[in-house]
Formats: sequence, structure tokens, C-alpha cells
Amino acid sequence: MPQISELDVWFNVRIRELSHQIADSTAADLDVGVGAGVFGTVPRAGVCVDIDIPQTPPPFFVRASAEFLPFRDKSFEIVKAYNVLEHVTHPWDAIREILRVGSTLIARQDNWTSFAMWATPEHEWLQLPGLRFLKLPRTSIGIEVSRMLRRIAMKPRFGGLISKAHLMFRWSYYSVERERR
Repeated sequence: MPQISELDVWFNVRIRELSHQIADSTAADLDVGVGAGVFGTVPRAGVCVDIDIPQTPPPFFVRASAEFLPFRDKSFEIVKAYNVLEHVTHPWDAIREILRVGSTLIARQDNWTSFAMWATPEHEWLQLPGLRFLKLPRTSIGIEVSRMLRRIAMKPRFGGLISKAHLMFRWSYYSVERERR
């Protein structure tokens, strides 16, 4: 039984969970959120977008927000947004905007059981199964705990143990398409 997300309130979409093999092996035309932060830049398409300028920008880089993409409607077929939606103010608006410029979104989200989910103070949303989001209360104590967890995870000794236990990166992958009428 398909789950209904907040997306369905605004427009009809089809959300499918994907395996990481299918998601990672699918070629993309646009990468939204190429990465300019602590984990570095990982371009996944010919055209790359991020709100921040990476230290080493990809060859075709555009600085833009996921919620306001400077491209014409349906300029791209496949758009990837890996670990982006939990950072934007309005993830559903970002999804709508991505589907405006592309036909299919392939999204990767931190699973709520992932250590990285809790060790990222920049997250605005907790990602729930089915590509659903729950607003994180951003208190000064919570942000400091998150920063402390990140410092622990970045130490080779602890980071290695966390990675070996498969607790660092647990991702869920989704394909999102507008329903064809």
C-alpha cells in the first residue's frame, strides 16, 4: 500500500523506494545540492547546483537554491538531490521546483537511524520513511549536541568504529515523479 505524503496534498506524485544500486547507477542530468560542506563536493551530473560555492566547483556549476532553480520547465530528465531536502526551509517546495525543471527526482535521505542524521547541526528536518519530514526543534542544546556528535564522528578512531558498525551512513532512496494523466 503506497504511503501518502504531504506532497500529495499539493500535486499528484508517485513516490517509489529504490535500492541504492539503482539510484547510484542511474545517470542524472542535474545534481541539486552538489555539496560544499564538511563532506566535500561530489558531482553526480553534468550540471550541478548548490546554495554554497564549493572549494573546487564542478565544471558546470550554478549557485542557486533548491527552492528556486534558474532553469526552464522540463530542462532536465533525471535530477538527483542527495542529502539535500533535510537542509532546505521548505522541502516540499524544493521537490515541486525540482519536478518543474526535471521529469524524475532521485532523492537520498539520511535514515532516522543514521548517526549522520543526528551529527549534522544544519539539518532542519528529520526524515521519516516514505519521504516524509518532521521539523526538528533547533535548540541551542540540540545544536551543540549535534556538533559534539560530529566532532566524535570525524575522529578516525571513533568514525571508523561507527562506519564499521554501519551506523554512520544509512540512507533511504526515492524516485519521485509527477503522475502522468
